[in-house]
Amino acid sequence: MTVKGQIVIPSKIRRKFGIKQGTRVQVEVDEQAHRIILTPVTADYIQKLRGKYKGKRLLTALAYLGDEASAQEVADLITHAHENRIPMVMSAVNAGEVWYILARKISEAQADSAVTDLTGLGI
Repeated sequence: MTVKGQIVIPSKIRRKFGIKQGTRVQVEVDEQAHRIILTPVTADYIQKLRGKYKGKRLLTALAYLGDEASAQEVADLITHAHENRIPMVMSAVNAGEVWYILARKISEAQADSAVTDLTGLGI
């Protein structure tokens, strides 16, 4: 740990998980286990997140998370944005809509998780 709070991830681990210079890393805290979880936001991670809520009959605004018809196109756009360091934005109203739909159809905990996932993607 450096004075600025930076850490070095060993090269073997970086290679294994596809972490390169500029790769966004999602940081989660597991309070109960006293752990910090680092998740690299790579093309593989983006693909795995796609369809997390498949079969929940969500609106098309959630096509990516629901693995609907346009989900691959959205996943490709997110991957392209990450690889080319293009900022992605979502209005607070849209994020609130995502949260509300998931909270109503699934649960508030899953809605919180989805917003965390979107934030982890750099949106």
